This record gives sequence, C-alpha cells and structure tokens, in this order.
Amino acid sequence: MKTKLIIFISLLFILTGCYNYSELNELAIANGISIDYKDNKYIVSILMANSHKATNNTSENQASTSLFQGEGSTIDEAITSLELTLPKKLYLGHVNIIVLDYNYAEKGLYDFFDYATKNSELIKKLCVVISKDTEAYKVLATLSPLEMFSSKNIIANIDTTNKSVGTIYNVKLSEVLYKYLEKGMEFIIPTVTIKGSSDDATKEDNIKDPISKAHLNVLTFSIFKNDKLVDIVSINESKGINILTNKTTNLKIMKDNYSATLNSIKCKLDYKDNKINIKVKFSYVINSIKDIDITNKNEKYKLTKEIEREVHSYIKEAIDITVNKNTDSIGFGNLIYKHKPKYYEIIKDDYLNNLDFNIEVKGSLESIGVAKNIKEK
Repeated sequence: MKTKLIIFISLLFILTGCYNYSELNELAIANGISIDYKDNKYIVSILMANSHKATNNTSENQASTSLFQGEGSTIDEAITSLELTLPKKLYLGHVNIIVLDYNYAEKGLYDFFDYATKNSELIKKLCVVISKDTEAYKVLATLSPLEMFSSKNIIANIDTTNKSVGTIYNVKLSEVLYKYLEKGMEFIIPTVTIKGSSDDATKEDNIKDPISKAHLNVLTFSIFKNDKLVDIVSINESKGINILTNKTTNLKIMKDNYSATLNSIKCKLDYKDNKINIKVKFSYVINSIKDIDITNKNEKYKLTKEIEREVHSYIKEAIDITVNKNTDSIGFGNLIYKHKPKYYEIIKDDYLNNLDFNIEVKGSLESIGVAKNIKEK
C-alpha cells in the first residue's frame, strides 16, 4: 500500500503543468495596440517586437518593431483578421499602451470597453491615449532615438511632461473603466499628436537624421461624457484638473519676470450645504527672476500672492470647463454621492449648475533657487 502511495504522489509531481502553456518562441508578443475607425470599419493595429532582430546580431538594419493591421465591423473581427496574417499565436499580455483615434472616441468607446473587459490577457494597468489630427496607428508607430519601442516612447513622453510641467499624467485603463462605472464622475484621457510629417515619424531615417522631421507631441486631456469624447481642454484647464485630482506634485509657472516650480501640491475637496470647498497647498522654488528683489520681505509676499492667484485661475478654469461642458472629470458628483447618496440620485442630472465653489490657495517659498548678488563685470 505504501509503495502504491509513493508511486501515486510521484506521478502527481511529474504530470503537474499548465494546460494552456505556450513556449515564448511560439508567441507573437504585442506591446501596443491602436484603434482607428473609418468608413464604418474598425482598423486595429498591433505593434510587436521584432523577435528576429533580437536573436540575430547581424540584422542591424532591421526595425526593432513591426506593425500588423486588420479591419472588421467589430474590434474582435478586426483582430481576428489580423491574426490570420501572423505566423505565431497573438499574445496581448505585454501590451502597455492603447492609442484610440479621436474620431472613434467621438463616436463612443463602449465597444472598446466591452472588448477590453472580456479579454483576460489585457492587463488593466496599461495606458490609454487619444490620437489627435493623425491616425492612431501612426502615433503608435512613431519612432524615437531615445526609446527602442515606440509604445514606451509615448508613456515616457507623458511621464516626463507630468514631472516637469504638470499639465498631464498617464491614465491607466483600470482608472478609465472605474470612472466610467462610478457615479458622479467622468474619465479623462491624455491626448497626443505628431508634430511634423506623420509619414516621416514612422520611418527609421527620421531618428538617424540629427534634425528630426517629426516627433511625438504631448497635448492636454480629452474630456468625456459617458463614453463619448466631448472636447480637448486648454493647458490651464488641464493644469487645474491635475491639481484638483491630486495627479501632479510638480507644476511649472513661467512669466515674463519670473519662472517658478511648484512642489508638494496637495488639494483637499469637501462638500457641505451644496458648496464645494477647495483647499490647495504647495511650496515653490524660483528658477529665474527679473526686476524682483526676492530678499525683500514685501516683494517676496507679493510674489507668493501672485503665484497663488495663478494657481487659483487654473482651478477656476478647470471648474468652468466642467460646468460649461456638463462633464464631471474632477468627481464633484462622486463627492456628493458619498456624503448624500439619496440626494445625489435626485440632483444627478443637473448638480453642476447648482453648486457653489469656495477656493483657498496657500503657497510658501521653499528656496530662492537662483544665485544672489551677482554683479555685472
């Protein structure tokens, strides 16, 4: 009996495995997807690493990535038609970005949400962007001398813009789906375009030439109502949205007589008696200054107040676009819902026009950040 038990246990270890296991060399690993919509057809493009180049040291003239396209009356049909052209099994588990065409986003993203939630391979932490003034597949395939994969180039561009300027941040698919389903809030998606010739942007020669003919250009946020794109906000509105949603810690202000970087930006929202109270705190450093004596206490006070007014204007513009377009990308309605869920259900169709806003902004000088007492030679 003991012998049979030992044999049985040994067999369990030998036979253990994954029923749907695939070798890596049997997979076509995608790292980016784009969706365009034209003539009532979905055009789905998938960016894949060139595995032949990765394993062949002599293939220096080959591209690092390859783009495959398929089309159909549904997203799934378009991807299926694409799969027919592949010599390997398509794997979407490594996709890190999805680029959606502006025209498709105006039509509505419900079909995309339906596909994304049903596909178990797609990780929900991937980034989503909107392509403006050019096809989404060209944005996805835009090459950069600083990144091997163009899909990572888009993500890196948005991350850098957020850290240095504070106008935008990388939005994950999980966030989009959450805000789409949550009460009292709408999702936003960062918008990008190609500056220069979109055809040149996808060619290897573009990154070999020291003067690039085309490159990726980060814009601002696209705002949505339900699943449809409503508008693209201005730079100041985008800054205000970032501040109100606590999605940026650094923000740059550039004026004729000074340049400052805001750090440790924190925003607190509170709802009471049909009023949204907004409190923003930050510290700032001076990058450059002209005709202002920052060592003078009175001048320092005036500068701080001027920067506070500038931040106040960003917030006010973000609120105005929210009310005027009737799309709550900040989540004021969600704040009401969490405090008074029954009341929210009564006012949910028109609450933005009936809210009052109280804005308080408090800034403090962290350091001067520029050399003092430099005299002309």
